[in-house]
Amino acid sequence: MNRSGGFSNFFAPVLVSMVVGCLLLHGSARAQVDCDYISCAMGYVCVGGSCVPDGSPPLYSASPTTLSFGTVPVGASEVDSFTVCNQGLSADLVITSVTSSNAVFTVSPASATVFPGKWWGGCASQTFHVTFSPVVGGAQGASIVLMHNASGSPDTVTVAGNDGPAPVTGQTWGQLKMIYR
Repeated sequence: MNRSGGFSNFFAPVLVSMVVGCLLLHGSARAQVDCDYISCAMGYVCVGGSCVPDGSPPLYSASPTTLSFGTVPVGASEVDSFTVCNQGLSADLVITSVTSSNAVFTVSPASATVFPGKWWGGCASQTFHVTFSPVVGGAQGASIVLMHNASGSPDTVTVAGNDGPAPVTGQTWGQLKMIYR
């Protein structure tokens, strides 16, 4: 007995980009993924026109892996950032915690989920912002520790900075940056 039926699909993009769409069909006679004119067997997903095993692990990378803040006056703060990338094919990179080993360096956000990047032909990413707020003079350093579900966890980003003298009354941090850099 042949049966036919219809279905409807709603697509509401939130970004302007190329979209690769896949449709999962379930049934007793056929269970496969149809994707941009190719068909992938169950257990595989279409990525950029190729069938790859579903469940591929996330792949963590960070850039840069070292941040140097230079000299920042006591009482002022400076912000820099690093980016974490998921180069995996189908699994989310789940970063469960991001912590600093030294309280003068704070980081945000404290956790994140990074979608698989290969869906877009590159690297899906999350930017983390590190703030250096010195409270005493001297060199300071820390490890920013990222706990995640990819191989090799935890990973670290090394940060360093020097504490300078407190600003003289009437001077702004912008004016002092010209002196210390």
